[in-house]
Amino acid sequence: MKKGLKALFVLGTIFISFIVIMSAMFSGSDDTKASETTAVSDTSSYRTEIASQSAQMTDIFTTLSTQMSNYSNTTEWKVDTAVAIQELRDLVDQANSIKNVPAEYKEVHEKYMQAMEQYEIVADQLPTAIDNLDANQINILSANMLQGNEYLTQATQEMKNVK
Repeated sequence: MKKGLKALFVLGTIFISFIVIMSAMFSGSDDTKASETTAVSDTSSYRTEIASQSAQMTDIFTTLSTQMSNYSNTTEWKVDTAVAIQELRDLVDQANSIKNVPAEYKEVHEKYMQAMEQYEIVADQLPTAIDNLDANQINILSANMLQGNEYLTQATQEMKNVK
């Protein structure tokens, strides 16, 4: 059981690294209002949508980091964690619904979606890993988070190349 709790703490730390990556992705962009639609046929709409999602992800991963770092076998902890995981699932679904990506953002979006695939795995498998305090599974999910963060780093670099 101690091993499982330690793995949860490590995963919490990895969630924090995401926050650093996302802050770099949209530095200088003040337009973070959520869009009403996910049709992003122009560059401004695309940047607005991704900035909105990044702000939401930052909030979700901040919550998950806190939850993983402060495991408690209480109903309140379980509910708060389940809500954050569902918010992550919803955000992945929102990212998957983005259509009409502007040509200059195709490479950014490809990396962004690869990150979302990794985060979707985390959202799908984390509840069971927590329920079982399965250190091995949590470590695998930590690797998924790290890979997702790497894809976001690559997306950030691509974003900086778009004029």
